[in-house]
Formats: sequence, C-alpha cells, structure tokens
Amino acid sequence: VKSRVNLPSDMARYRSLEDLLGVLETACAGDQHPPNYSQSIAALNHLKRLQNQAPPRRDTPLRRRFEAMFLLQVSFLETRSLTRLQFKHVAILLNSLLAQRWNPAGPEMPRFRRLSLAGAAHLRAILRGSGPSARPWESSDGDLDVVPFSDGQSQTDMYGWDTPRGPGMTPALGALVQGGISVGTVAMACNAVATLGERDLQTLQPLKDLVVATCVTPRLSSLNAALIANAFARLGYFDPHLFR
Repeated sequence: VKSRVNLPSDMARYRSLEDLLGVLETACAGDQHPPNYSQSIAALNHLKRLQNQAPPRRDTPLRRRFEAMFLLQVSFLETRSLTRLQFKHVAILLNSLLAQRWNPAGPEMPRFRRLSLAGAAHLRAILRGSGPSARPWESSDGDLDVVPFSDGQSQTDMYGWDTPRGPGMTPALGALVQGGISVGTVAMACNAVATLGERDLQTLQPLKDLVVATCVTPRLSSLNAALIANAFARLGYFDPHLFR
C-alpha cells in the first residue's frame, strides 16, 4: 500500500530556498500518493516567497530544482477538482501562480494558465454565492499571460462612484467573515482579481463587501491596505465604501 506524501507544516520558518527544496524533495521521494491539496498550495506559496534566490534568467542547479519542485506541486493539483478549495487556498494558489516569471514561450505556461483560470472561476463563484463553491469552507478551518476571467456580462466603465451597490453579503461570504477570515487572505484575493483583470460588477461588488466587512482599521496593516487599494485602482473600481 502506497503512503501519501506528507509535506512539512513549518515551511514558513525556512529562509533559504535550498533548505526548503531539500525538505520538499525528501518528502516527495519515492512512489507515493499526492499530498493533501492544501499542502501543495502551501508549498507553492513558500516556493514563490523564496524564488528570488533562483532568478529565472539564470540557469543554475538551484533554479532547475526550484522549477522541478514547483511543477511537481502543480501536477498534484492538476489531478484534482479545484471546486473543493477553501477561499484562502484559492487566493494563495492564484497569487503563487501569477507571481511566476518563466519563459512565456515555455511548455509550462499553458499549464499555469489552465490552473489559474480554473482557480479564478472558483473564486468568482464563491464571491457571487453561486454553485457548490459557495459553501462556507473557510469557517472550518516572463509575465503570466492569463486571459481575464470576466465573462463579459458587465464590462462598463467603473470610473466614478455611481456604480450600483451589491446585494450585500451572501451567506457564504457571511460565513467567511464569521469564521475569522484574515485580512491578508482578503488582500491576496483582491490582488489576484486585479492581476487577472476581472471587471465584472457581480464579482467586484461582493469582493468590496468582503473588504468592508473584514478590513477594519485595527486589523489592517499598511501593506494589506496598499495591496487592496492598488488592486481596486488597477481595475478602475472606486466605491465610496472602500475609499472613505
């Protein structure tokens, strides 16, 4: 009986990419079942965090090891349905993928693009409160050339403050707030939405509602405030409830 890959839970403590790769390579060695999806997403997040130690323009042994491990974790996720991801996990996954600067013509880019768009569609469904992805999981626990995941239903100019307000917090978003969703997770979701170029009001309005409900002054760091403000500014979405 094959065992399951068990990635370390303390990846945040590593400051050296080489050290992190060492423990990940050891954990993934041999014929094993893929790890839990949350472990793979955590690994991608920490590989992204340390990736500047192996710049993409330098073909070094460390860079090759980084790419091999990053692609291995991506392959683990490609075999699963992303509709089971929690809100925080899809936000982390998208930010990890969108931060990659690989060869735009390389064979990896279509894989990153497909995974990004699948994650983006799930994030949009959670924000809109539609489909099975609206379940409140959070309370239980070279530039990437990505096609914007907006479905084109509302591509109106959002400059100005006369945009209609959303219907308010959906039950799924309410559960995220009650479950104590972190401001950092909300900021990552905003950054991912902006990077993907989402301009549909059915997505932006509930995201704005989530920001207003969670990002109260005592919890809001200057970094997260800058990420959120920058994300909505890049999209040209200026709502008085955000910028008051």
